[in-house]
Amino acid sequence: MQNSRTQRQIKILNNWKKIGCRGTVVAATGFGKTRTALMACRGLIKRYGISSIVVIVPSIGLKEQWEKHINVNNLQAITKVFVINTAAAMHTELDCDFIIYDEFHRAGSEFFGQVRAINYKYALALTATIERTDGAHTEMLDELPICDEVSIEECLDNGWISNYIILNLMVPFTIEDEELYHQY
Repeated sequence: MQNSRTQRQIKILNNWKKIGCRGTVVAATGFGKTRTALMACRGLIKRYGISSIVVIVPSIGLKEQWEKHINVNNLQAITKVFVINTAAAMHTELDCDFIIYDEFHRAGSEFFGQVRAINYKYALALTATIERTDGAHTEMLDELPICDEVSIEECLDNGWISNYIILNLMVPFTIEDEELYHQY
């Protein structure tokens, strides 16, 4: 039986509320994590009257995507989007009511320690894969525990994402890359 993606996103937000509106959502690519976060923004504005939102992303491309979503949802007056290295450098100036970490698994670098110094009331971290080979995800989840997970299988079963094929494409190494590969 298929469920509505919106119903599933509401369930995620209800689970997030149960843990104090400070948590991580792990969901398959294409599920709608950004939409879920935007729903959280609207809910926090309506329920608590929040007036400042900071979104932290790992790349300029994702920053531009978020800014489009922010504009479409009329949140530009209270929302600022930063690439993580900029946020780390400005962390003392970024206190806010609500912080959103997109691609949270990529924040486990030295920058995350600086970005964690931002004061906020509510936080939502978004990722498709939280586990990191360096183990930094455990510290990240101490701060923002998983409130819900949406697997690829759940998304496929409900028709929320399209089926996919994994292709293994050969990419030739440069001479320098091949030397490094053999060193490792």
